[in-house]
Amino acid sequence: MVRAVVALAAVLAGHRGLVEAAVLRSHASLAVEQQPPPEPVGEEPKKDADGAYASKAEACGACKFASTASCAMYKTCLCYAT
Repeated sequence: MVRAVVALAAVLAGHRGLVEAAVLRSHASLAVEQQPPPEPVGEEPKKDADGAYASKAEACGACKFASTASCAMYKTCLCYAT
């Protein structure tokens, strides 16, 4: 088994240029133009003096504002406000 691995490594080392060229070509087709994050929906509600939102609707609005402006949270945000 070890001999087979060593033999394979020797063959691949001899063809390193071909392997590297194939890898470079495969990554070139994966290049994607980056897009800016989406614009947030609505307005960010103000917090009360105690640092919390005054109502559940304002808490949901803050979550919606933050999640719609983030590519990472856009489809994964769940509401836990009760």
